[in-house]
Amino acid sequence: MPELPNHPHAKMLDTYRKKRPRLLRWIVYAALSIVGLLVFVFLLGLVVGKPKSDDVTTLVQEAQARGLIADANPHLMAVGVLGAVAAFDSARRSAKIDVSTDELAATVGEWVDKALRAP
Repeated sequence: MPELPNHPHAKMLDTYRKKRPRLLRWIVYAALSIVGLLVFVFLLGLVVGKPKSDDVTTLVQEAQARGLIADANPHLMAVGVLGAVAAFDSARRSAKIDVSTDELAATVGEWVDKALRAP
């Protein structure tokens, strides 16, 4: 930008040029802080909110020992249970299905029961 020494706003323009880098730094710092917070929340969700297939595998093994469900690889069956629950929950949260939580829980329970039941 050309210098305007006799312009009435020359002092204001010079002040703006000096402050602009500081403002830009604050914007960059704020953006990095927000990104850092989002990464932290994402990682926290992975650690805390992730369903444990080992817990479901244990439940499948107990049901197999009682003869309630088919005798197959319990880990694969646990992955199937978690996949069904996640798919139905995702559909509910994205408003693809409009049912109450109780109705959804009952439906998913029946779905899983039929899928795992011993022949």
